[in-house]
Amino acid sequence: MIDTIPSWLEPWLSDLTRFIVDTLSCKPTLKAQLGALVVAMIYNEITSRIYSHFGPKVAGRFQRFRRAAVNEMKRDLKGPNKSSTEDHLANHGFDFKAWTEITAKKIANTENRTDLVQANDLLRKSTTLELYIKEGDDEGRGDLFEECAVISSVNHYWESLFHHGTVGSLALLALLIGAEDDPLTFALFARWAILYNIAQEIRDYITFIIPFLLKKKWGIIVFCFHHIFIWFGIPINIYFIEKPCGTSIVWMIFILAGGASFTTLCSLIKSLLDWKITIERRMAQGFTVLSGVSYLVARNPLYVMIGYDIISKVRAMEGENFAMVAFVVTVLVIFEVFNLLTSMLVLISFKKIFKIRKEDSDKEFVQDIYFKMIRALSNPVYFSELNNAHVHWDMIKSAQALGVFKKTDTKME
Repeated sequence: MIDTIPSWLEPWLSDLTRFIVDTLSCKPTLKAQLGALVVAMIYNEITSRIYSHFGPKVAGRFQRFRRAAVNEMKRDLKGPNKSSTEDHLANHGFDFKAWTEITAKKIANTENRTDLVQANDLLRKSTTLELYIKEGDDEGRGDLFEECAVISSVNHYWESLFHHGTVGSLALLALLIGAEDDPLTFALFARWAILYNIAQEIRDYITFIIPFLLKKKWGIIVFCFHHIFIWFGIPINIYFIEKPCGTSIVWMIFILAGGASFTTLCSLIKSLLDWKITIERRMAQGFTVLSGVSYLVARNPLYVMIGYDIISKVRAMEGENFAMVAFVVTVLVIFEVFNLLTSMLVLISFKKIFKIRKEDSDKEFVQDIYFKMIRALSNPVYFSELNNAHVHWDMIKSAQALGVFKKTDTKME
């Protein structure tokens, strides 16, 4: 048993202890903030793995959730995210992608690249998924697709609901404690809220933003305007949280993160409702309108009001300089670009919904717009889906020009 600590080890242990204390207390120094960020990333990864393991098992027990997950997966296979969805299915042994490529060649009956692409796109947007599942009935292909859908859906709600809920809850705790009543505890929860948000953004960059950019899927750039704390979060923690503008910053975090959680919750409830039942369809439409209107209010007038308050308080700070004001304005403007883009999405969605309803057009298409709008608001990675909705009709026209429908009937028999 060692009775005394070697003298050469004492300074090192003292520095390590001080670093651990500074890290856990989120002290406003670069070293402590980076240490706390590592802790937040580890926590984020552990909770993500636990949720990914147990989430599908728990959610899969509910038939409504399973049905909603299957419908969501089918929509993904018809949208701009079909490639990543097909890859997800292929990783679980459901290789619909390879089957469509082979079948497209049979349908097009030609080696012309343009015809093959059009036939392939049509297959992915038509009811051929059901044919593929039926072909593999003996292999349990339908059950496998359902399991893949549940896993994908659970992961989607994890990323949106749990992440934003955690950030919003930490911000709410800070606001309840109050900067005036207990400034140290207020700053502690506020800084952890920002650091956890940064940890999730880093995970998103590694998981899909960078891979999407490498594949030249430039639509993901919209997400970069949303994920700004990865660049600005630590400076905010160090220089602004304990200043008079700190409370306003935390209010903005709470409104944005809490609002995203609310939108995701609306999306989850809406997906569980049955559109074939009139009252449930009305409820689903109501949740869509409610989430859209609340999103517009939170991301525009409320955001501008709080942003103006933050700038005013920064300008009034003792020792204020141009660089600090420019930093705050830059952060607010970058995020406002994202707010405006997603607000346009909401307005365009409402316009399309009312136009189609007025024309008494395809009810399934209306339902699809409702679904895509609310999901894009809860997770911006789906932002591009609605703007590509017209592609569905273009593919149908292309298929008619090719005579694909006629060929499909004969080939599939």
